[in-house]
Amino acid sequence: MKNWCIRLLLSTAAAAALQCGYRPSEAAKSSMLIVYSTGDAYVTVPGKPEARAAAGMLVRANDVIRTENGTLDMQTSRRAAVRVREYTTLAVSEIREKAALLKLKKGVVLARVDRESKEESFSIQTPT
Repeated sequence: MKNWCIRLLLSTAAAAALQCGYRPSEAAKSSMLIVYSTGDAYVTVPGKPEARAAAGMLVRANDVIRTENGTLDMQTSRRAAVRVREYTTLAVSEIREKAALLKLKKGVVLARVDRESKEESFSIQTPT
C-alpha cells in the first residue's frame, strides 16, 4: 500500500510540473530520473562503488543499472519512460536533450516514448 501511495504522489507531482511549464535544467537534459525503485536494484557510476537505486537518483551516461529481485522506473526530461525489470543489466550509453541510447546486456526493459519531433531519437540496443 505504501509503495502505491508513493508512486501516485510522484506521478501527480510530475504531471503537475509538466502542466506548469516545467523547463528542465541542463543537468536534467543529460540524465534520467529514477521515479520508482523496489527490491534489489543498483546503479554503478564509473569510478564509484555500486549504490542501491532510489527514487530521485539521477542516472547519466556511462552508468550501469542492475536489478536482481527488483525493478525500477526512470524518466527522461522529454517524458520517455523506461521500466527495468527483474534480473536485468542495462548500460546507459548516451543521454542528451533529444537523444538517448541504452544498451541492454541481459534481461527485460519496457519503454514508452512519445517523440515530439523528427530530431528526437530513443534507442535500446539488444545483445542479439
